[in-house]
Amino acid sequence: MDAIRCGNPRPEAYDTTAEVLYVEGDTAWVRIPGGAPETPVERSIAAKQGDVVQVRVANGRAWINGNNTAPPTDDTVAVAAHTVATDTKEQVDELEEHFWYDGSGAHVEGESYRNDMKSDGLHIVEKSTGETVAKFGADGSQIGKDGEAHTTFDFRSQQMVDMNGTVFYDVRDLRDADGVAEYTQIFFGDGSTTGFNASYPVVSLTTITTDVVVKVAGTTKTYQTDYTLGYTQGNMFIVIMTDAPASGEKVEITYPTVSAMQVFTFGSRSDASAGAQSAAFGAINEASGQYSLAQGRSAKAQGYTSFASGQNTQAAGSTSFAEGNSTKAMGNFSHAEGNGSRANGNNSHAQNNSTVTGSNDQTAIGKYNVEDSNNVFGLIMGNGTLQNRSNAFGVTWDGDYEFQADGDLATALTAKGWNVAGTGGLVSLKKILTEIINAL
Repeated sequence: MDAIRCGNPRPEAYDTTAEVLYVEGDTAWVRIPGGAPETPVERSIAAKQGDVVQVRVANGRAWINGNNTAPPTDDTVAVAAHTVATDTKEQVDELEEHFWYDGSGAHVEGESYRNDMKSDGLHIVEKSTGETVAKFGADGSQIGKDGEAHTTFDFRSQQMVDMNGTVFYDVRDLRDADGVAEYTQIFFGDGSTTGFNASYPVVSLTTITTDVVVKVAGTTKTYQTDYTLGYTQGNMFIVIMTDAPASGEKVEITYPTVSAMQVFTFGSRSDASAGAQSAAFGAINEASGQYSLAQGRSAKAQGYTSFASGQNTQAAGSTSFAEGNSTKAMGNFSHAEGNGSRANGNNSHAQNNSTVTGSNDQTAIGKYNVEDSNNVFGLIMGNGTLQNRSNAFGVTWDGDYEFQADGDLATALTAKGWNVAGTGGLVSLKKILTEIINAL
């Protein structure tokens, strides 16, 4: 025990100056004057190769407690900064897996979709197929894939397309980015009218002779040979044909205008794009007249403020109305209704089954009447068939009542020498009464 107590005492702690030879992790190898060539010490204070540091030796340990080359620092801040930097790098590495930039633009990738920000706008791409499922840009946007049901829209239009590629919902302003629309106005000839008024002003009267294109029955006409142009106030004009288009011939006048040109279409394969402020609803309808409306199936509203409804109907006259099945309102302000009826005259009315008006201001009722194109009758009652048209009676404009006489009656009247033939080909009640009065 005494031997142990009398052992060599521990050296006292001391401080010395040393040069850092190199660093390995938390250990700095230094050269202590009078000591070993390389002595390991704890790098408790920041130090690097070449620094002159203060070293304390005590209790068999040695550590740096000062740095003469660089003032001592508090490693707490450095450690914290290192931790933040490490975390930030990990976050950046993780972010780079979902966000990157290349020659085509910037990309942000999620679990199922990727957002591609390109020069033409934002594309949302389905990762599994690489197909664009939505696009948003200044020149137009689309929600849904090409070849599938989708919606497109821009600053002046919106369309909905079904899975077969058919537009069934369409709202558009037909004017371009400069505010100009090329508008085609449609008329139908009646065999006598030569003047056709434009409903909208042209962009400029100075170029009207080249800007206006006139077609009759699909054939382009020549200015000053086939037609001339008259003018009214506010850049309005009228096309004056050299020869009146035949009854039912389609007259198309195309010209540029800055007037409002909104159209609305709802239904499969319907189209209102040719008519300003027009609308089409249903299937395979056409609203090509200004302010026109077509609804049902295969209905065509081609005249100014015309209305066609039902199936296979056509309202071609200005402010005309066709309804029912396979009816045609060809005259201006005409009305055709029922089945297969045709109102060809202006202000005329054809109704019931396959009746026809051939003159202005005329009304035809019943079925399969004989057309009166000479304006004899104001009212006609038809009683014919598909194979043989005939009239039961008619009321003429001079107030006569003409009726169909059967063979026996016609024979008896003729046998008496009576002249009872009406101007419309039937028996004249006026003439019968005249003959009776004369015989009394």
